Amino acid sequence: MFSQTEKDKMSGNFKISGDTYIFQSIVKLLWGSHTLIGAFSVLFLLLGIDTLFSAYHLKNPHEFVMYFFASNLMILVSAVGIIHAGIRVHSRIKSSGQRTSGGISP
Repeated sequence: MFSQTEKDKMSGNFKISGDTYIFQSIVKLLWGSHTLIGAFSVLFLLLGIDTLFSAYHLKNPHEFVMYFFASNLMILVSAVGIIHAGIRVHSRIKSSGQRTSGGISP
């Protein structure tokens, strides 16, 4: 019914040369950015938890309060990063139609 060029225009794929598509490279870049945000957020979460545990070993109460609130801020910021990456990946999988009844198709 539609030619391949018309299907490419409707799906958002713009052909450069051969089998290279701009849209597909942008999608790969977005997947990479969400993965990086999630990975750095997990590392920042571990750093925040470590700072929280080390705050309880301090002798000065003023230092304890500063370390305690700083670690809680680190934990909250990293939790937002993890949730952001998770929601973006979930919505991208759901909208692209790659989700099947048995899981994610290859």
